[in-house]
Amino acid sequence: HASELNLSEAALLAGIPQQPTRFNPSINPDDAKERQVYVLDQMVKLGYISRAEADAAYLDFPMIYPERDGNGAVLDHPHFVQYAKEYLAETYPEQDFLKSGLNIYTTIDTAVQDRAEEIVARNMEQLQFYDAFNASMVVMVPYTGEILAMVGSANYSNPEIEGQVNIATSQQQPGSAIKPIIYAAAFEQGWHPGTVVLDAPFRIDTPGRIDPITQREEPYYEPQNYLRTFNGALPVREALANSLNIPAIKAVQYAGGPSAIIDIGRRMGLKHGMSQEPSEYGLAIGLGAADIWPLELTNAYATLANNGKYVPASPILKIEDNSGNVLWELDQETTLEQAEQALRAEHAYQVTSILTDNNARARIFTTSNLFGQTQQQLGRPTAAKSGTSNEWRDTWTVGYTTDLAIGVWVGNTRNEPLRELDGIQSAGPIWNQMMLDMHDRPEFAELLNGPNGQPVADQFPVPPGIYQGVVCNLTGGRPTDDWNNKTEVLVQGGGPAQRCDQLSPWARADLARTLENIRERGGSFTGGAQGTINEYARGVRVGGGGGGPEFPMPRPPKPDE
Repeated sequence: HASELNLSEAALLAGIPQQPTRFNPSINPDDAKERQVYVLDQMVKLGYISRAEADAAYLDFPMIYPERDGNGAVLDHPHFVQYAKEYLAETYPEQDFLKSGLNIYTTIDTAVQDRAEEIVARNMEQLQFYDAFNASMVVMVPYTGEILAMVGSANYSNPEIEGQVNIATSQQQPGSAIKPIIYAAAFEQGWHPGTVVLDAPFRIDTPGRIDPITQREEPYYEPQNYLRTFNGALPVREALANSLNIPAIKAVQYAGGPSAIIDIGRRMGLKHGMSQEPSEYGLAIGLGAADIWPLELTNAYATLANNGKYVPASPILKIEDNSGNVLWELDQETTLEQAEQALRAEHAYQVTSILTDNNARARIFTTSNLFGQTQQQLGRPTAAKSGTSNEWRDTWTVGYTTDLAIGVWVGNTRNEPLRELDGIQSAGPIWNQMMLDMHDRPEFAELLNGPNGQPVADQFPVPPGIYQGVVCNLTGGRPTDDWNNKTEVLVQGGGPAQRCDQLSPWARADLARTLENIRERGGSFTGGAQGTINEYARGVRVGGGGGGPEFPMPRPPKPDE
């Protein structure tokens, strides 16, 4: 009876009639909750309740009982089932599949799903001691988009963690897990893995700026690395592999600002999220300030596994009419061939070459890190990146082989911080165990076979435009006899534009600002790191290696200029 409803329940139900399917809390809990907030806000505005009552009602979200089939049985894997329904409604809005008598076959493999849930549950037993109570995992095949497993929460039936919220399709901050996409955007504009960037004190004025992470007004932007030290001049390969923040911020600048990142993110599969204006994110988008879906971040990494081809994640395998005639079927043979080339294969391959380079991680993570161990255990190239959002609220590990992409998120539904636990420590073991199981267990490995029924090649295919070229160590420019050189993964027609001792206008301006920041504010450098900046400056004949520039130079552009 209506008189028995509390305020939270009444507001939830009041929001449903306008769009019953969209705001059905058992199908779309995120939308239902958003609608409930709207109803509560309107009640405050009209004077029916106080703000304190509205806030209390929001926190007391009702327990929603899971959907049941026609016989009253609780549906298995409800998060996946709910997502499949949402996917059909969004992909085919003119067709009501649930009332049309069609036979719909999904991509989920129940054995893989059960194993994924088991791995998550087992790891949560330890993670709870670090104040982490929820987790999500997506397991998908890159070249077909098939979602083999989707763990939406650690326990669907646990109201204390809001287990009915599907984290895989809800907005979360990716932290450093966004960085492969950031550097892909910079590669499109001319950087390469050997380009030398300056990891040094960085500060730009941002009057009136609201930090998208802390929501506090900040008159300037001054990001720090995780260890709060700087590593000097180093190649992009090491900057990405060691997840350094300052170089990632500069990659955003070089790529064209946050709008360029949103653009490439959309192309690679980040279709939801990143919904604010680019200026709202600013350069912080390079550190994961824009919310995204874990499912779609996994899909974006799968795009890298496909050498830049975007194959949309799909929960649907086949649709038949009630006579058994196939109306639509996911075709393994043509899906990848017909896929959209979201970014050049060469640029995707350059990112993969970094994410599989365990030696490049040694500066921060040592060579005995979990990702290197996974690669050694599998005996094949394995690309991976972790991420941790502000105050350890979201922790991630996402990675891929040629035939598999797995994304793992660990955190709390209401965004409470973890106890100083980063992505490689929390999400990493879950990712590692699932990655090993998928390749080592024959019944799982068969699911990853190619269209010919044979295993996909272990090695990532080298695009025709890739070559091993020589660059100089100083700047990553064209080699000269005056400086030591090395080989790097380069793109035909897209190698270094400048000679070793020359800088582009952007790099010259960045060096000028770096020298100015060091002079004005100093900074804590790792052993010998400041000396690498001095050598860089001397090599390109700027600033005498430690002071200000010897001649006027333009400043780097501000965010989205």
